[in-house]
Amino acid sequence: PTTVGPQCLIEWDKVNDPKVTRYQLTVTNQENPAEKTVLIIPAETTKLPCKDAGANHEGLWGVTVQSCYDTSACSSPTEVTHMYITAK
Repeated sequence: PTTVGPQCLIEWDKVNDPKVTRYQLTVTNQENPAEKTVLIIPAETTKLPCKDAGANHEGLWGVTVQSCYDTSACSSPTEVTHMYITAK
């Protein structure tokens, strides 16, 4: 996993598909999988502070992104990206 500080950003590439209206971002505490945040992000946005995404304390976190369409259908999630947030 990548080690990051508490002020980190989660960023992803914009999908080159005009039908994509939003992204679904899932952030999971890898040490406590019950601590999970699922966010719906407008398609214009491709980065979010870790704290705003739910990764708000030190530990190992996993992030996936899905592209979603008007019909509520979403693509398969990306591979899990792991990051370790340090306190400093």
